[in-house]
Amino acid sequence: MSFYLLDRARKDQDIMDPEKSESLSKTINSQIIKGKSLISNIRKLAEIDKEEVDIKPTSLLEYLSNAIKFVRESNPHLQIEIKVESAEQQIIVDANEILADVFENILVNAIKYNDNPVPEITIKISKAELKDENYVKLEFMDNGIGVQDAKKEGIFLEGYIELKGGKGMGIGLSLITKIIKLYNGKIWVEDRVKGDYSKGSNFIVLIPEVKYNS
Repeated sequence: MSFYLLDRARKDQDIMDPEKSESLSKTINSQIIKGKSLISNIRKLAEIDKEEVDIKPTSLLEYLSNAIKFVRESNPHLQIEIKVESAEQQIIVDANEILADVFENILVNAIKYNDNPVPEITIKISKAELKDENYVKLEFMDNGIGVQDAKKEGIFLEGYIELKGGKGMGIGLSLITKIIKLYNGKIWVEDRVKGDYSKGSNFIVLIPEVKYNS
């Protein structure tokens, strides 16, 4: 896609228009970013399958911030509203740098499967306890098309392709499911508005918390 756009930029006389030039440049950069991300994800999936990843104390908010930045830069023509709600300024979890891929995939899906002119995503961060274990709980609430009850478990399976119009989100969600399992965490999806999937999704992630001395 990027090579086509570069060739078009070379041939099209209208590209002398500064506004068109800037627009095309942003589109090319967006395609390059997405291509690099795809290659990176394939490599990381291979590493995960071989269990060649290290788990260590990791700054959750740092990687969340990086993921939000990536999503904005990958969609320069979209107005995207992303709000983070967190009472903590520093959150440490058992994870690694691949945590950014978890956040990126969830955010990308929230935008991709959204028919609204302005995709809205609220990320709520809190603490949770499950079976005497302390977790950080992240809720990614969007105003997208939602996920029907019959598909809420299947979308996390590798190879799942049916959601809307034959488009698939299986590669991304199966990847992050493997990552979350490596962290001894959990991921699932609920309705943003209970009982009405069409109002959007709430993807919930639990990651083991690491206590630290502030």
